[in-house]
This record gives sequence, structure tokens and C-alpha cells, in this order.
Amino acid sequence: MSTRSIPSPSPRARTGAGRSGDTPVVDVHNHILTPAVEELIGRHYSREEIVAHEPYDLYAGATSAAHNRSLGPALRPKMTDAGQRIRDMDEMGVDIQVLATFVSQFYYWTDGELGQRIARLQNERLAELVADHPERFVAVGTVPLQDSTRAVAELEHVMGVLGFKGVQISSSVDGTDLDDPRFLPFFERAQQLGAVVVIHPNGWDTGRRLDDFYLINVIGNPLDSTVALTRLILAGRLAQLPDLKLCVVHGGGYTPLLQRSDGSRVGGAAGVS
Repeated sequence: MSTRSIPSPSPRARTGAGRSGDTPVVDVHNHILTPAVEELIGRHYSREEIVAHEPYDLYAGATSAAHNRSLGPALRPKMTDAGQRIRDMDEMGVDIQVLATFVSQFYYWTDGELGQRIARLQNERLAELVADHPERFVAVGTVPLQDSTRAVAELEHVMGVLGFKGVQISSSVDGTDLDDPRFLPFFERAQQLGAVVVIHPNGWDTGRRLDDFYLINVIGNPLDSTVALTRLILAGRLAQLPDLKLCVVHGGGYTPLLQRSDGSRVGGAAGVS
């Protein structure tokens, strides 16, 4: 993501550790929680039903899930309160964060209409944070990718109305991989609009062997990134869409280390973060 489109950091932000000269420190991998979405989804589904659809939560394992719950009171303000987030950024020496929704709030398993309502609430919250702190935050939005038509419409809203840099999507959509033809219109429109598409994993949906030691995150998330990116390459999607801007978090998974696949026949390349 080019720093030419990133706002200049405030003088106060430059006083933190780890910066030199005029080059801002930009963190592109960040999440916020949207409480209004929690309230909305809670009116339709129980906590047990939600967890059953979310690999990251379902396969976290009892010990890891309990540990995460114990951290909740300390972590929640960092994911909901802009003031707390900015104080943490100053302490870490980060000038600018690129904000995205929390991965457990994709809710791709809901119907398209509810999914669009969820996405709009999240995008409005992101826009609010950016408007209140334009020198510290930019945003990538979210879309209801379970419904390609609605996803394209929300992408156009995010880019055209809200002025975001792009969108964040999951590495699969309720068990369907991103190279499925149903998602091609979304990727085509993203390329046309110059939108950065951040791909973020959400655990591993056959993760029963990963339910100890928080392996659903440590191994499952990079594995999910690996499968998503490798399928896009070998299916020829990046050759079809040579100007598509991808950022695959969790280091692009293990894709940079793979020696047993050859995408040379279909071409394409992707950025990793």
C-alpha cells in the first residue's frame, strides 16, 4: 500500500519509538469490534450457534478459549475505544493504522440481507473512526461476500462514498474457496476500482487436531492463508486479474516457502504482509 495515499502523521505521533525521518510507520493488520453488530447478530442467533459456524472459535480448544475469555476485559477497550488505541499506537511507535473489522464478525454464514446490514454497520463504524482521527487511521471495509451482488454493491459504497482504501475479506466464505467462480465479479470490480483486497484467515475449518496450544491461530491461520492464495494462483485468478491488489496477512501463510507447487503456467503474483 503506497504511503503516498496515507495521511502524514501528527507531530505527537512522531515522538514515539522506532521512527526516523519523515517516513511514517504504518501498521496494515489491525482489527476493531463493532458492538452494534454483536447486538444485531445476538437477536438472531445464540452464542452456541455463532461459535458452531466460526472455525477460529469452534476449534480454539477449551483451554485457549478460556484464556481468551479471561483476556477479554483487557482487550475489548483496545478494540473499541479509539483513545485507548491511539495511546497504544504512540507507545509502540506506530503513526498510522489501517483499520479492519474483527475476523469473527464476517458472519458469511448469514443470509445476504442480514450480511449486508452487518457490513454496513461495520463500515459506518470504520468511517466514524477515520473521520474522528484522520491523521491516525485509514480503513479497509467489509462486504457480504456470501452474496456476490450485494458484495459488489457494498464494495462500491466503501470505495465511492466512504473513500476507503479497499476491503478485507476472509480466506474462505462459509466453506467455499475464493477461487470459486461466484466470487469473480467481486474481484473484477475490485480490480476496476483499484481497491486493495486484504485476505485474512479465520482459523482452519477441519481443525480438530489444532485445538490445543492455540494452534488454530498459530498454525491454522497461516495454513488458511496458504490454501486461499495458492488456490487463487493455480486457478489462474491472478493471471485473469493482473492488476488486482492483494495483501495476504499472516505473512501470506506458508506460500513464500512452498517448493512443491508451480504457478508458472498461470502466472500472477501477490503481495504478502
